[in-house]
Amino acid sequence: MFFETDTGLIAGPYDAIGIVKNIATGRFHTFVWEEKPLPSNGASFVRLKSKMHHTEGAPTFEEAIAHVAELRKKIEISDDNVWILPSEVIEKDFTETGYLDVMFLPDWKKNRSERGQETTKTDERPVDGVPRS
Repeated sequence: MFFETDTGLIAGPYDAIGIVKNIATGRFHTFVWEEKPLPSNGASFVRLKSKMHHTEGAPTFEEAIAHVAELRKKIEISDDNVWILPSEVIEKDFTETGYLDVMFLPDWKKNRSERGQETTKTDERPVDGVPRS
């Protein structure tokens, strides 16, 4: 649930930015997903719908990271909702399933708080495409 302001967009608590690798082409596509809650409450998963994505994709992971950095200048979003580690890249074959329009994920914020963990990134995670020192 994005909110528009004079300076850009403010992301809701479960909106996310991430990278999807199209395994058919080897290209990396930056996605912005918007939370689309289901009518039931208490679900242990989150439904996200693609709000926008880089259609052409980037030939390298590093170029996709640069695109994420550009988006972060326009979208105010929690670091916890920006998935740019290589282990967080989602791999899909767009020729079989099309691009990733809707996805269901475990509630990463609820699951962490139940385990007594913070819901912010750890120090080794990059922010705006730049690794923290």
